[in-house]
Amino acid sequence: MKTKFRLKFTASRLSTAISENTIEMKVASTIFVLPLLCVLIIAASTRCARATLIQPSDPSGTVINTNYTGLGVTFSDPVPGSDGNIYANNGCFYTISGGAVVFPSMIANSGAVEATFSTPQTSVSINTTPVGLFEFLGTNPENDPFLEAFSGPNATGTFLGQVVLPFADMPNIVQGFGPTNTLTFTSGSANIGSVIFSEQPATGGQGYTGEFRVLSFNNNLTGNNPTGVYTPVEPTPLFRKPIILPGRIFQGSFDYFPRADVRVLLTTDASLPSTSWTVLGSGVTELSPGQYQFDDSQAINSPYRFYRLLTQAGTYVGNTLTVTNSGSDGAPPLVVLGEYSPSGPLATSAINLPAGSVEDVKFYGNNYNFTLYALSYVSTGSNPNEQKFKVVASEHFSGSASTGIQTLPVSGFSVSAGLFLAFAGTGPYYSQNADDVLNSDATYENSSNPGSDTATPPGGSGTIFTVGTYPDASANYEYIPNNFGNQGRNYAIGIDVSP
Repeated sequence: MKTKFRLKFTASRLSTAISENTIEMKVASTIFVLPLLCVLIIAASTRCARATLIQPSDPSGTVINTNYTGLGVTFSDPVPGSDGNIYANNGCFYTISGGAVVFPSMIANSGAVEATFSTPQTSVSINTTPVGLFEFLGTNPENDPFLEAFSGPNATGTFLGQVVLPFADMPNIVQGFGPTNTLTFTSGSANIGSVIFSEQPATGGQGYTGEFRVLSFNNNLTGNNPTGVYTPVEPTPLFRKPIILPGRIFQGSFDYFPRADVRVLLTTDASLPSTSWTVLGSGVTELSPGQYQFDDSQAINSPYRFYRLLTQAGTYVGNTLTVTNSGSDGAPPLVVLGEYSPSGPLATSAINLPAGSVEDVKFYGNNYNFTLYALSYVSTGSNPNEQKFKVVASEHFSGSASTGIQTLPVSGFSVSAGLFLAFAGTGPYYSQNADDVLNSDATYENSSNPGSDTATPPGGSGTIFTVGTYPDASANYEYIPNNFGNQGRNYAIGIDVSP
């Protein structure tokens, strides 16, 4: 499926001549080319397709019960104990329980979204992402996102059926995110008067919550029997109007699914193949879940610039990019992910790299100055509780950004299976809570300067160094002092690796 979505600008003004100007975007391995007019209409009323799409783009905290009556739907929360309203929150549908909006996710114990259509529909879909909470208070939860359809308004009339996201597609780690999927219920005729969607009630503990973003409904499809299906989402980014900042810096922004692996490519010649486009060095910042921004300070130097969004098809390796009570290091340490043990450095890690090429590094934070490393294990050290590592690949990054999830392109960084992931410097946030959990991230300082929390970055490829406990004068690096119970930490950082 090929469509081209174009946006061209000059250093002095933005051109929106739809007939001749386009910007390409590539999602996974498919290029979608959509006329700009179509994209804008989809955001407003979806006249470009028979289905109506609604994503609550209202300011977070806005009650949206009747905001979309013009598109043929109203919302409410039918769960006893809730306030009955549906809110927008970072592009998600959300309910309030306990008086406050905390996360853009929900669970049916405390809320659900009931959508009633002014005209009966044939097919209804909702995009959902399951979310693992910070800690579970019972057994491993198995409550799944669901969509239920009814023939009457406000979940009355005949119960038509239910579709549930299988547990196999749910995250299995604390604070983890499952893959985004679309739950779709299609009836045999246009008889869907209302739907309810939420996460199933949790049993035996907190359970998972769910993010719900894009509601789609259609009364023009022809169905045979009531069916429920779930399909992986291959979404289309929604571009917002770009602006020119002081200094003639071009700033683009777009809405997409949260935690997406996105890069911006650019060129002055749109006829070139994508392999000849340049990666925007400043990367992409996720300002809030699903809301992205990028700046191009060199735009003024070219009469024309064309931009392409590229979502990564690689494997993410690393920690969750969601952290609580978090902040950046005041001094630059050396960090080996997943390698910490209270008894001393490990010869193994809970985070091992697959074979392939590193596409990008992601972290939650703002200003950054660090070197990314792939390490191989060499041997034990000369003394007890010492380990030796060797630098296989490295790349340095520095810059400034607004606080959020940063995505920085990586080049020429090949890795083999089983290598360790590490970084030296500052930028990625980590939880400020006491930790020291086995297989958390080991945090090291120069052994020549005990108590400094500062590590000189290892050298380039081939450099061998030794790590030890605190203090260890014979090692190159030692654990930082454990004054706050967090020699072992959880940094919000990871990489995408393509085969």
